[in-house]
This record gives sequence, structure tokens and C-alpha cells, in this order.
Amino acid sequence: MKRDALPQLGPTLSQGAVWLNEAVKADEVSDPFLFGSSIPGRLYLSHAGSAAVTISLEVDEKGDGRWSKWFEAGLKPNEGKWLSVSAYEWEKKNGEWKRYLDANGQPVGVGSGWGPSAPPMPWVRLRSSASLTRATAIFFSGLDRTTARPGTDAVFTGIGSPTGSGVLPATVRARGENKGTLHYMPADGSALYELNADLKLQRVEDAAGLAYHKANCAIPAGVLTSDAASIIYTDDSGRRWRLPKGELAFDKDSAAGPARVCREVCTERDLFNAGGTFYELPAENAGGFAKVRPVCTHNRRIHDYCSWRGLLILTGIEPGAPAGEHIIRSDDGKAAVWAGAVDDLWKLPPPTGTGGAWKDTSVKAGEPSDPCLIWGFARRELSLSHTNAEPVKFKVELDLTGDGMWVEWKTIPVAPGEKFSASLPPEVQGRWLRITSNKDVTATAGLIH
Repeated sequence: MKRDALPQLGPTLSQGAVWLNEAVKADEVSDPFLFGSSIPGRLYLSHAGSAAVTISLEVDEKGDGRWSKWFEAGLKPNEGKWLSVSAYEWEKKNGEWKRYLDANGQPVGVGSGWGPSAPPMPWVRLRSSASLTRATAIFFSGLDRTTARPGTDAVFTGIGSPTGSGVLPATVRARGENKGTLHYMPADGSALYELNADLKLQRVEDAAGLAYHKANCAIPAGVLTSDAASIIYTDDSGRRWRLPKGELAFDKDSAAGPARVCREVCTERDLFNAGGTFYELPAENAGGFAKVRPVCTHNRRIHDYCSWRGLLILTGIEPGAPAGEHIIRSDDGKAAVWAGAVDDLWKLPPPTGTGGAWKDTSVKAGEPSDPCLIWGFARRELSLSHTNAEPVKFKVELDLTGDGMWVEWKTIPVAPGEKFSASLPPEVQGRWLRITSNKDVTATAGLIH
């Protein structure tokens, strides 16, 4: 792979902490954090102390151990805040760092253009003016996906749409015992096809293989549920997680039954399919569903998928789709698959959808909503409304890490008949969002991605 192709393999979205709910001594420096200067950066700072403190950020411009002060951030007692810390917003003049200002004297940041050439600051560390209790400093770096490469989703031509006239639904599995072939069974279980190393898909008469496929490759039903607000996934521990919906056609199964929701396609990483969007799902030992992130919104009637001989195989092909570079058809025309690389998924449109915690839902005071995913979505527009005759306050919290580390963004008062709507600022980062009402109420809390 050529070096200039690497930026096309998905977003550079990442996070890491130098302090995480820990005690910090006055004037004690944190470990250096690899920061770089080519991507936007954000920082969440907090402490639980009873006095105001000043946090200094220092940079090592050349990686040679020579540190200089970058800027300072003040924290009130027991305060947490998000900051934009993009290197692009700064320049060094006469030995001092100064924030780059536009013609109107405003700092230039994400979404409003860039300053001059980004200064080199590969390493950043923090220092506090006073001892800290339960200090946290988490860096968020990178960009969400905002656009797909123009025209490149054409490689997925032939996969059925959710509102189309139909697809060829089938289940697939990579065969074991070093056979090196793939079995394909139409959803009605009427036949068995085999894809070989020469990419020839042909019908085979294998009663034992067909029986094994039926017994071991059925697509589970009821993995996902939904309500008027969003898609709901309940994990093995009984925890509920909410994901955005896509096209309305995905609200119900196709005539062939449920589509595959989850399958491992890379080592210890599953591909999770919900509402027309693919997500990357880490293994349980790497955080599991709490660390899920969206890859793309495909909006296609994909019935099943698996990994085979280094390829990603998809079913749900349009009956009339011609064979081509990615579409493989059987000689009898009754079976077809799409074959390509897992990384081809980044060529599909960026993640979008409509979801949220509540839609005309009866809500109890003080009970947090289910977590709603916001990580990896470029658009994060929140709306709040209710039917009470009196004002209601909604507390908005974010889980910073996916480990249940909930912090308050703000509490939003909403008057009777009013609809609050606002996008989360770019510097406000986290993995999940939840809402809590201060009163029993029928409320709507929506998210547009």
C-alpha cells in the first residue's frame, strides 16, 4: 500500500489520558503525551478540589526533552471543562506561543479555517499549580469522517437497496479444515453453492454440507430492538445501548427474515450492522460494545457477511446485477456475492442517522436515559422538548471513555412549548450521551447525526 493511501483508511479519531481520577502533586509534571500537530486536538480537564487551580500545558517541540510553556487553563473548584488544543490555532512569535486570531480577533479553530503552518509540538505534558484530587486530563485527537471519497462507493454497485425490488438473500460461511472454500445457501435453504479459490461460484450437491450449514449458520433473530426514538442493543450483561436509525425500511426485516447483525471479520473485531450503518465492535477484552464506533452508513439491504481468504463477502445482491470486478455470480444466475476488502467500507458515505434517548416517552425524575452513541459521528445535533405545563431542566452528560466515566456537559432549562436544539461544540467529546430530567415528564430527546 502506498503511503498517500493511508489517510483514506478511516478517521484518525483517538483518545488518551495522562491523569484519570488520580491525585496529582503541585508542580508535578505528567507523563509526556504524543500529540502531533497535523490534526485537531481537544482536552477534557477536571478536578474535585475545593480551590481554583491553574493547569499549564508544556510542549517539547523537537522531541529532545527541552520543554516550553504553551498556555494555561484555569479550573474553578470542582470543575470540569473541555478545551480546544489544536496546534493549528497557535503560532510562536519572539519565543512565546500566541493563539492565532482571524481578522476579527477571534481564535481560529475547527470548522472556521486554519492558522499558518502548524507548529511542531510532538509531545505535550501538564503541570498543576496546586495539588489535585481526582484529577482527569483526557486528550481527544483526530477528525470524524465528514465526506466519502467522491464516486468510490461505485464499487458497491449491485448490492440491493432497502427500498428496491428485492435481493438474493443468502447466508455464507468460510469452511474450516483447510478446505479454502466458502459455502453459500439461499435463505430458503433450497440449495448449496461453493465459492472456490478461483472465485467460481457454483452449485454443489452436498447433503451433509447443506445440513451443517442450516444447523450452524442461521441468522439470530431479535438481536436488536427499537422504539420510536432509536435502535436498542442489549448486551450480555443486560445493559442497553442506543444507536441511530437509518432509512425507514430498516425498521422491519425483509421478506427473507432478519439480516446478520454481528460477525467477526478481523481478528478480535466484529462488524456490527444496525439500521443501515456498519460499526466496528471490539472484543470484550478490548472494551466490547462500550467502545463501538461507526464506520459508514451503507443503506443497503445486506443480508449476511463474513471474512474469507482475506476478502469481505456480502450477500443481498440485486437479482439483475451483472458480474463484474466485485460481483460474483453463479452460472445458473441464482446465487451472487459481493467480494472486496474490508477497508473498502471506508469508501461508503460517512455515518449518519437519527436517534436519541426518548420520543414522547414517559420519563421519571432523576432516572438517566439509556446511553446514546455520539462517538465517531461528525454531526451531533441535540433536541429537547416536553409536554409539561412548567419548565423542565434536562441534565446532559457524556461518558468520556466508554467505561462509565460520566461527566456533565450542561443542564438545559426548557420552557413549556419550547424546543431546544443545538449541536455539541467540536471540543466537547465523549463516547456516549445520556439525559436526566428533574421532573416526571413526557419528553423527547433526539439526536441527528
